Order: sequence, then structure tokens, then C-alpha cells
Amino acid sequence: MNWSCKFIVFLFFKSLGIFAIGLATFLVSTVVVGYYKSYYPFLLTKPFPFLVGHLIIFSWLIGGVIYSYYKVIRTKPGSVPLGLKTTGQINRIKQGYSKKYRYCKKCDYIKPPRSHHDSVTGKCVLKMDHYCVWINDCVGHYNHKFFLQFLTYCCLGCLYVVLCTFPPFLVDIGFLKPSSTSNQNYEKCGILFIICLVCLISVSFLLFWHTYLTLTNQTTIEYYENKERKAYCNENGLIYKNEYDMGKRNNWNWFFELKENDSWWKFLFNFKTISNDGITYPRVNSTKKSENIL
Repeated sequence: MNWSCKFIVFLFFKSLGIFAIGLATFLVSTVVVGYYKSYYPFLLTKPFPFLVGHLIIFSWLIGGVIYSYYKVIRTKPGSVPLGLKTTGQINRIKQGYSKKYRYCKKCDYIKPPRSHHDSVTGKCVLKMDHYCVWINDCVGHYNHKFFLQFLTYCCLGCLYVVLCTFPPFLVDIGFLKPSSTSNQNYEKCGILFIICLVCLISVSFLLFWHTYLTLTNQTTIEYYENKERKAYCNENGLIYKNEYDMGKRNNWNWFFELKENDSWWKFLFNFKTISNDGITYPRVNSTKKSENIL
């Protein structure tokens, strides 16, 4: 692929990414406005503590959606540091004298473990998972945790709205008798229910998938690589073990950089940037990290 084709592909995905971010912002805004215009009148008929409780929950969830989305967009996935490009190391790899490290011909850089070249951005990404148009960038080492937080808050927020608007939705379709509230609010709640239900179903698949990847310490790319290696080992009577899989709880704590005694749900409040350099990774059954290639 020549440079003009690459530029066209890059421009297409970047334009698509800007549109996707705008669409996501519009959907979130629609849910917020719809909540206060359609469901809030129902809350006003309830006791004051009930009203305050619902407003606190909704504000926390929508705040988590907005902030985690901001973090995943603003945080770069991580690229290969310039210090890895040394002529001596690269020449040894090209000549076949060193098989310890990988080399990217497109970037002319040494590729650290778990990194892959992204054809859209045109560079190697640390611990690359996939290119996501919804954030207009790759999901990689530094922003993967924010991506999973965003998916979690989206699902929790949509689930909350779905549960709240389900009774008005039943009234709107004729399964329940209406109260004294105007029929217009029932119809608006019905629309809000459908929007959030569709979002909940679609985002849930991504959430379950990336939760599984986190618990097994894999990326999407590594999952398919490990699947092929496992099949090869099974055919040859061997046992394959993902060298980065340290156990579900350890994988979870490492991914979000939680302390050993922290509760698993604390990841929802941990918005600190990953401190790991994205070059060295802990391996299973070992207290040592993968060898530093600097």
C-alpha cells in the first residue's frame, strides 16, 4: 500500500472517529435530557429521600460515563519509546543473530513484548488491543483500563435508566394503567427505555469480552494468537499456558493497579494513569518481569 492509499485510509478512519465521538456525545446528552424531562416528573411525586437518592445515583453514573469517556479519549494508548531504536540491536535482528526481540519493518523500530503495529495510526502500539472508532484511536496499554471503566459505567447507567423507565414503558404500550401523570411523559419514558435498552445490549457484549480479557491477562490480538498456539499444542500433546496469566484476581489488580487487599469494585474509582512502562510485564510463576529491551 503506497503513501496515498495509507493517507486516505487514515483520513477515513479519523473522520469516522470524529463522527462516532459526536454521536456518542449526542446519545449521552439525549439520555441526560430525556431523564430530566421524562422521568424526573415521576420522581417529584415520590418522597423526598427517594427523589434525592435517585438523583445521586443518576449523577454518579452519568458522571462516570462522561469522565471515563474523556479519559479514554485523552489518554494515548502508548507508542514505542525512541530509545528502543538502536542501530546495533536492529542490525543484529535483521541479520538473524538475535531472535530475542521482534522488529517492525514499517516503523524501523524494535517491538517490545505485546506490542503490535496499527495500520490506521501507522505506528506500533504498546499492548495493543484494537483500533476503536468510538475513541478515534487505538485501545492499548495506557487507555485500556479507562476503556473498560467506560464500558462498565455505560452498562450501569443504561441498566439504571432501563429499570426506572420500565414501568412507564409498560403504561405506554398498554400493559399497565396510567397514573395522574400526563401521557406525554409515558411516551417519552418509553422512548428513553428503548434507547437505553439497545445501548445496554450492545455495550454489554463488549463489557463481557473485555472483562474476560482482563481476567485472563490478554488483549484481543493475543486471544487469537493464544488460541492458535493452544490448538497447536493440543495437536502435538503439549500443554499451553499464557505466560502473562497470573490468576484472575492478580490479573485484575495488575490491570487496574489495585492493592492486594483492595475490593475488586474499587476499579470504578481508580482513574490514575497506568504507571507501568508498557515494555516489561510480569510473567506467570515468576517474580521477575519480562526482560527489559532498553
